[in-house]
Amino acid sequence: FDAKRANVDLRPVATLTGKDGTTTMTGLVVVPTADPAESVADLSGVRLVFGTQECDEKHAAAITLLEKHGIQVPDDLETSQACSEGAISILEEAAQGQRGAAVISSYARPLLEGCGTVEKGALKVVGETEPVRFVEAFVNQSLSAGQRKQITQALIDVTKTAELLKALESRDGFQAIDGAVVAAKKKGMKEGPTAPVLPTSTDTTARDPRPA
Repeated sequence: FDAKRANVDLRPVATLTGKDGTTTMTGLVVVPTADPAESVADLSGVRLVFGTQECDEKHAAAITLLEKHGIQVPDDLETSQACSEGAISILEEAAQGQRGAAVISSYARPLLEGCGTVEKGALKVVGETEPVRFVEAFVNQSLSAGQRKQITQALIDVTKTAELLKALESRDGFQAIDGAVVAAKKKGMKEGPTAPVLPTSTDTTARDPRPA
């Protein structure tokens, strides 16, 4: 979104795997457990809390899901930056007798309960969006094909070290988005960070949606 506003053409080249090895996540539509809603179709007229526009699983994908089930989405969406904010908000409103639903990231659900942010069993899932990519790395399309390939390879190589995989909470590190992983041959983890040198004057960025 920042790149679009700045008129910079960025394209995703690699995506990070999660602890389970997958590269996607979903948005979960949750309501307080005592709420009568059993599916997304039951949310007509209910307060809806989305994620910000940058989080596809909590915003664009959630809008698509709701509209698919005939729920009218307001033009002026209520959003929360963190999954915890939306979840706590609807629970507090429920205590006052008000109904509400929030969209949270699939990875965040166990974290909210595990960290004690919300009481275990306080929320129930009534809908799930289509999968979207998790963490993506982007490069500027003004770079040459060779530079883009070099950056992609560097991302794949550097995230094969055991130390970085642990820090990134990733099983397999980055994978090329087109599926043709440059370093496709599975190699054993390296025991020290031997990061390849990236080309100079590159323009790269990554989006990590994980803060709950």
